Amino acid sequence: MALSGAALAAPALAQGGAARTLKFIPQADLTVLDPIWTTAYVTRNHGLAVFDTLYGTDAGYAAQPQMVAGHTVENDGKLWRLTLRPGLTFHDGSALTGDDVVFTYELAKSSRCPLVADICDLVRTRLASVASPSPDRVTFTLQAPWAPWATRGLTIPILPKAALEASL
Repeated sequence: MALSGAALAAPALAQGGAARTLKFIPQADLTVLDPIWTTAYVTRNHGLAVFDTLYGTDAGYAAQPQMVAGHTVENDGKLWRLTLRPGLTFHDGSALTGDDVVFTYELAKSSRCPLVADICDLVRTRLASVASPSPDRVTFTLQAPWAPWATRGLTIPILPKAALEASL
């Protein structure tokens, strides 16, 4: 039976057919579920599949919006106004709002910061204030302009305020 060169070169995604299961086997057992508490790669990889951030980085390390529909930067880089994408929800179906973002960043600035120390320090030293003027908008005011804010400061996993507030 002869096969054409085109059929042999077709990527698996283009081949169609029945759904199949992809099995992922990490290099270590997942013992800590919180990617902001540890730097273990297995936890980080799990966290990337579970948590989301306002921005991520692409292969060239440029900031790419994830939870954000758009933003403006004013006051020479000190004021960042973000608009959240519509329809974002947490795992329990509750809507993500600007209040969740404010909660996450205020927690990161506080002495109760549960995140990795360098994230807490970054937020404490760079962020002057964070506010949510409406459910789909968040405003960050930096202490001074800082070019990596999108790739460093806006890549913190956003936490659900309603689920965590009572436990802190």
